[in-house]
Amino acid sequence: MRWEAVLVLFLIFSCNSNLLKKVPNTKNLNKNCSGIEKYIKNNWKKNKMKEYYYCESEFLTVIQRDYRRCILSLNKDEITELLGDPVAAQSDEEMTFYYLDEGCLRTPPNNCNMLIFYFDKKKGKVLDYQTMPYVTHN
Repeated sequence: MRWEAVLVLFLIFSCNSNLLKKVPNTKNLNKNCSGIEKYIKNNWKKNKMKEYYYCESEFLTVIQRDYRRCILSLNKDEITELLGDPVAAQSDEEMTFYYLDEGCLRTPPNNCNMLIFYFDKKKGKVLDYQTMPYVTHN
């Protein structure tokens, strides 16, 4: 009877959520970045099964308001260390995309928002970042 209870608990906890918390892997961020690792660790999640991330809308406001100087001091590799792998098919040396909704994975995308980072091609640093809906052009 006890092993059945353990099995039920195991099944409940292993199937509880498709969201996985992202643990930032940052070692050498500058002083402008104090606290960003912990904030991202607690508020930025990646779906275990699919290629999109999840965050509350407040997260995007906070990283714009409180961590803008930090983020603008980072390069593409540091952004990837901090947030995880971007959408490979949509990223290049000048832009990196993070899908924020499962709708981004549909064909055509529907109800899709993205976090986009723009990089200086010569210096490699973040020029700007924003969230925006995915728009298809007919």
